[in-house]
Amino acid sequence: MPTASGRFDLSATHRPPLSLGGMQRGGSEFSKTFHGGLTGTSTVHMESVITPVKGSAAYAAVEFFEVTLDGRTGTFFAVHLGVMTRGAESLTVTIVPDSGQGGLTGIVGSFEIQRDAEGHRYVLHYTLP
Repeated sequence: MPTASGRFDLSATHRPPLSLGGMQRGGSEFSKTFHGGLTGTSTVHMESVITPVKGSAAYAAVEFFEVTLDGRTGTFFAVHLGVMTRGAESLTVTIVPDSGQGGLTGIVGSFEIQRDAEGHRYVLHYTLP
């Protein structure tokens, strides 16, 4: 399966959290700019919950990409599901089936997102027809 990797920059707008049943529910919107094997931008709409147990939380998000990949320009959506159980993290980011348009029609795949001292990195595992 081909991969594309690189860095991305992001900016965020956060809504004030709501306290519901002892939990904190929040929401954010992110704008990303991708560099490397994937170039272009995306917008992310995220909802999150933080429990009273230290290190336990979750988020779900929908991300819309307007990018160039492997010489093809187009759009697609991905869904995120991040869960942290007492500090143990799990994250899946999957391209929504049949959401690709333009040069990215038929794209399938998934992302790995990593943080390091220099910021955020991505690895995209994908196939294109």
